[in-house]
Amino acid sequence: MTKQETFKQARERLFAEVRDSPGWELRVVDTRTFKPLKVPYAERSDGARIWFKTQALYYTHGSMKRLTTGRSLVDDMRGQTFATHLEPLLDRLLDD
Repeated sequence: MTKQETFKQARERLFAEVRDSPGWELRVVDTRTFKPLKVPYAERSDGARIWFKTQALYYTHGSMKRLTTGRSLVDDMRGQTFATHLEPLLDRLLDD
């Protein structure tokens, strides 16, 4: 029986996957203060954002670029992969 990854491990793995995905930019540091963001996010060139909370992921799009306007993408990021699960799910949600 294999051990399930921790939320921290899942988050770090997803960060690496986002960094390798064309069209996405990962933000983990405030560009003005150079302090770590409380909630890092990845932004796509069309304005879609995925917010990385401690255990769950949220998304925003267009002019709604604040986490407070975000909608739940997944409530448990463990076992999710960016290219095969999260990005296609985001695309389906934004097409509706």
